[in-house]
Amino acid sequence: MNLDHLPAASQWPWNLLVHDPTAALTLSSLIPPVFASYARIFHPAYTAQAPITSGDSVRSTIMWGAIARSNDRKVHRLAQFPNIAKVKDLFDLVASTDQIWDEPPAQGTLPLDLARVLADVLEDFTTNVSAPCNFGVWTGYSDIKLSANAPRLCRPGREYQCYSAPLKEVQKSVTPFREQIANLWWPTDYAWMVATDIDHVSTYVGGSAACIQALIDCAHIEAAPSQQGDRIGYAADTVNSPWGPDSDHHSWPN
Repeated sequence: MNLDHLPAASQWPWNLLVHDPTAALTLSSLIPPVFASYARIFHPAYTAQAPITSGDSVRSTIMWGAIARSNDRKVHRLAQFPNIAKVKDLFDLVASTDQIWDEPPAQGTLPLDLARVLADVLEDFTTNVSAPCNFGVWTGYSDIKLSANAPRLCRPGREYQCYSAPLKEVQKSVTPFREQIANLWWPTDYAWMVATDIDHVSTYVGGSAACIQALIDCAHIEAAPSQQGDRIGYAADTVNSPWGPDSDHHSWPN
């Protein structure tokens, strides 16, 4: 992991990111609007299954689509987990008693197993696979040691410590205390970009039309096509009505 050099990072059009503090956040506040296509990856939720013999319970993934169907809701590109999953607490995403899921999706990080699958898909759309990939980790994590020499990258409301490493390194957590991968990753040829905001349970990808279609077609990833102007906050979902004590859309984060 090289924390001292980020090749050509200054040439990336970060200045194109949309930053309007009075407006709702959109996809263009995460990824520069320079790609032909975009996709949104829905982080899976989890359900705990009782062990057959004595021991710890087995945690298995459950997709948004299955959760939505169980609640007579619909998954679409702007769907929000609280709307489809009937959470009791908006900010902790606690399940109500009648739900088929137990643990909410990972927030602020793509799960390691999905990172591995996504890296395999994106590798086919990188011109120089042997070249180091660029990564950015949010500087606000208290359990991640920052390097004084590492370059920093800023986007609206966020600062990241950047480093370069082989693409496969994204499969490894950046802290030994929990599962957390880089929030940003993009190759030196800028063929695609991946962004996971620290507050969200989805990951966004920008790339060529062929790249995004390959991602959408991947059987191991639940994803939907996205657009530059798509809102990314809880209030974005106007198809599925809010549920529970925090059901007023106007009080939700944008």
